[in-house]
Amino acid sequence: MLPECRTWRLSANLATWPLRQAVNQSSAEVSRAIDEFELAGLTPAPSLRVRPARVSESPVSLECVVSDIYELPFDESAELGWMVMGRVLGIHIADEVLVDGRVSIAKLHPIARLGYREFAAVERVFTMARPRT
Repeated sequence: MLPECRTWRLSANLATWPLRQAVNQSSAEVSRAIDEFELAGLTPAPSLRVRPARVSESPVSLECVVSDIYELPFDESAELGWMVMGRVLGIHIADEVLVDGRVSIAKLHPIARLGYREFAAVERVFTMARPRT
């Protein structure tokens, strides 16, 4: 773990199908002088509890303070990986993804990074009641 990470504050933005190209573009290794919002064609929106801007186009954004960062084990053929843990300070949810006061996963169209160059898209949502004993 990196001890200085406990002071880091960040904005975590949900990756969605409509934002897939921008998500990929923002993963480019670029100089600190490059504006990643501009590079990815995204609009910064002010955060309320952290300094970094959030992504205006993302339907869900979390304002967080980092609690821990762990280096993930890897072998010689893999790139270095990290797991970042944080505490949520604030949440932004777009009205258009709410149904009866709840976030509709079907309306979000979330995507997930799987590994290598592969991603997954949530294409079907279903519910199941939990069993009672």
